[in-house]
Amino acid sequence: GATPTDRKVRLPYSMASLDKITTEKALSRWLLDNSGPYVIADKLDGVSAMHVFSAREEQLYTRGNGLVGSNISPMLGAVKSIGRGVRGYKAVRGELVISNSVFGRTYSKQYRNPRNFVSGVVNATRETKAGVSDLAFFVHSVIDPVVNLSAAKSKLEAAGYSVVPFVKKTRLTETWLLEYLAERRKKTKYDIDGLVITANSGAAVAFKAGYEMATAIVKEVEWSITRFGYLKPVVILQQGVKLAGVTVKRVSAHNAKFVMDNRLGPGARIDVVRSGEVIPKIASVEKGASRAQMPKGYEYTWTDTGVDIIIDDHADVDEVVVGKLTEFLIRIGVDRVKQAQVAKLVDHGIDTIPKLLKSKTRDFEDAGMGGILAAHLYTKMNLRIKAIDLPALMAASGVFPRGMGERRFETLLSEVPYRAQITVYKGKRAKLRNRLSEIPGIGQVVAADYVAALPDFIKLVTAIKWKPARVAIKKTRVSGLGLNPIVVFTGFRDRELQDKLKAVGGKLGASVSANTTHVVSLNPSGSSLK
Repeated sequence: GATPTDRKVRLPYSMASLDKITTEKALSRWLLDNSGPYVIADKLDGVSAMHVFSAREEQLYTRGNGLVGSNISPMLGAVKSIGRGVRGYKAVRGELVISNSVFGRTYSKQYRNPRNFVSGVVNATRETKAGVSDLAFFVHSVIDPVVNLSAAKSKLEAAGYSVVPFVKKTRLTETWLLEYLAERRKKTKYDIDGLVITANSGAAVAFKAGYEMATAIVKEVEWSITRFGYLKPVVILQQGVKLAGVTVKRVSAHNAKFVMDNRLGPGARIDVVRSGEVIPKIASVEKGASRAQMPKGYEYTWTDTGVDIIIDDHADVDEVVVGKLTEFLIRIGVDRVKQAQVAKLVDHGIDTIPKLLKSKTRDFEDAGMGGILAAHLYTKMNLRIKAIDLPALMAASGVFPRGMGERRFETLLSEVPYRAQITVYKGKRAKLRNRLSEIPGIGQVVAADYVAALPDFIKLVTAIKWKPARVAIKKTRVSGLGLNPIVVFTGFRDRELQDKLKAVGGKLGASVSANTTHVVSLNPSGSSLK
């Protein structure tokens, strides 16, 4: 917030700003740490204010810098929907706003937008200000005592307050939030710049409109195949739209269910948002096509969740093979080799991990790869496969179902070592499944999927003659890192750095938490680490 000037006072309660979420990754992390049910409220775009009251007096403050704000109590009585106070409550926080219709009719020639008008009125030097009676106050939180907005709503409205519109949800996804935000923007009488999500614990975050939105017409729905055989939709636009300085022609359509439910196909009208993703997303569908454009030329089956579709007998489909080999190289730490080069290898018959690892530089050149890149692939691949550990190899293999990553394999192997899985439990799949299902965070489904795929992984390990590198892991104080560090990499992946970290007893964290000791990221130019 701004540093207050005249009438500045120390606020009776801190008015901290909310952390902001503008990416799907950040949202997923927050939802993982904060369980529902959730209250999702409009984040009105005005001036933040706090109403403090007792039996004898009342005061109205602006946020200022969160600790020091301005006393604007002379505006009490003129601003709409500031209540009389609520028995048992001492302070509420909300937003001072003006409706878009009143602003457009009366003030749009003098001010750039409604927020500028509200700020101008609040910060005017005269105690009696023109325009105050056009302002309204919407409560979004009770701060003394701390009370959930949904629980306080009836009391607040009975006392004369307006409460910011909100809904309750037990589960949240970015897709739903984008659709709901687009819907609220169309229906609300006031400017909003996002949503406020409050978890069951009371923790709150702002889901910000860190993106631009535009309306576009669908030309077609293009379906691509993932390395697990899933068919994923991308919408091609009839005409590109400019968002955040970039002309957008392709838009993620989320999943097959979204395409089917919203009848996405040629002629559909959609709202597109972009918040830095490589492929922007559909926020909402204004008008569907006559029918959904589903994939042709494939036999497919809907997953048990009814969200995605997967190709029947997809193991030998070229796109699946190319995707798996590309991901294998990325995960073991081979750089510079892109999917297009891997496709050449597959066309040349190098279509399995064992064949890839047995190939020489000349084999790669014969497949159409340049000499320098072929030599790099051969050298780097053979160095990295010798250094990789078992959980990383499992994640890179493509043998196990979607959703099983390196950390999950680490959990499984720490409880039941690999040697025990292939010796003690040999021929005892049900017994192994039951043992693994007892591990916290695993459960019956994951255990069953893992045990079902394990024989194929054992065959792979045998075929490539892989043996784990002999690395003695011990408690080590690393210069600059301390004892047994927990490090989070953000914005990049580096297999060699991960292996070096593990070799000195360190751990790689999934996300920043209270246990994280260090965060490693690319510098703003993306050219080095810091």
